[in-house]
Amino acid sequence: MQTLATKKDILELTLGKNFPDVAQTFLSVQTSSRFAAKRHRQECLCYGQNISTQFPSSPLQSFISRAFCSTMLVWLLACFCNNSTFAQGFNWQYSSRFPTSSPTLFVGVQGGFAPYSQNTLQLPYKEIQTNGDTCLCAEFSGAQGQEWRIGLVAEQWIEDGAFALFGAITLHNQRETFSAQSRALPVNPNIFPNTPDLITEYLFTNNLFQTSLELGAKYKFYPLPVFAALGISSAYVVQAQNRLVEQISTSSRGAYNFPEQVLSPTFFAINPLSFAATVRLGADVSLAKGLYASPALFATWQIRDIQTNTAWTRLTLGLHVSILLGL
Repeated sequence: MQTLATKKDILELTLGKNFPDVAQTFLSVQTSSRFAAKRHRQECLCYGQNISTQFPSSPLQSFISRAFCSTMLVWLLACFCNNSTFAQGFNWQYSSRFPTSSPTLFVGVQGGFAPYSQNTLQLPYKEIQTNGDTCLCAEFSGAQGQEWRIGLVAEQWIEDGAFALFGAITLHNQRETFSAQSRALPVNPNIFPNTPDLITEYLFTNNLFQTSLELGAKYKFYPLPVFAALGISSAYVVQAQNRLVEQISTSSRGAYNFPEQVLSPTFFAINPLSFAATVRLGADVSLAKGLYASPALFATWQIRDIQTNTAWTRLTLGLHVSILLGL
């Protein structure tokens, strides 16, 4: 009957007669190793007790240590995660390994269109009679018009990306049409029965091309993309195209054969320099790394002097869009 061999039998067969000496040596080495390990643990425990005895730990010391570590961590985060890294509030990653600041100076183009503008002024039109006297034919008091604008713009962001200063050079074109009716020319009903009075209408079209310089400030309501901006500008008229015509009014049309007459618009002279204030409300939209667009609604209030020593005020409402690239 076969039985399993023990470790002792295997060693006896392998080592032969030298088995007792080898076994005794092995047991001695194993015992020495265990004793050395036990002694090492005791020395470590004693050393730890000595250290704790020399440098006792207290709750205040633990609190100070944790506070110091927290302060250092916050300082490091402030150094490597500065808000200036995210200019304009956009998380533009310029480097995946090292902290890199995003640009704070942006330049680009801008444009706008205003489908509505309300003009207010008092502009009389007078004609010289054959006897040398002047006759007040009509008085223009208001008009509606349109405007388009295009130009260059630059923005410099400060105060951790929430506040910016901007400047722009813009070319404007504004066009208004003023209308006023003349005084009625009465007709003798006995001679011309069922004939309405003769009333004419004056149409004055004003088309101005002007350049402007605008300076202003912009504030962004972070973390929202919404911003508000205020700009002060001064414009200079480069070219003016004026046209004045007299035509039959709607009430008198059909009763008279009155052809349209083109008159001289020299009665109108303006100061080429004007001043305006513009308010914008819009949002910044990221298009790519370092590139964003700023669509906004705007309202511009403009004031200008005319030759009659009265002010010509103009309120414009429209849409403004600018596209800027970081430098």
